Amino acid sequence: AGDDMTDTFNLFHPPAARKWLDEFFVGELVEDAAAKPSKEDKARKLEQDKFVAAYRELRGKFIADGFFKLNHWYYAYKFASQAALVALAAWLARQPGPLAFIAGATLLGLFWQQ
Repeated sequence: AGDDMTDTFNLFHPPAARKWLDEFFVGELVEDAAAKPSKEDKARKLEQDKFVAAYRELRGKFIADGFFKLNHWYYAYKFASQAALVALAAWLARQPGPLAFIAGATLLGLFWQQ
């Protein structure tokens, strides 16, 4: 508890999900004035802050380069190729002879692996 989950949230949610965050807001975390961080805690926090800054910079570059843009044609291609793979596997499995059956089973295995 008490950790900043901004990056974790951004990793697993699309930007449109931010509009629902206010519904889950409980309050601000108040730092305990009595708790003094040790040198190790300060060093760990500094290292974590460096990592977070590098992660945010990298994520910003990915967004700027368009890596998170949805390409509907890719999913259409994947659906069509998988449908063709399972159809060919079914057709081969119905052909006479063990070689065609084995080839169909192999293609069906590739389909399920995908």
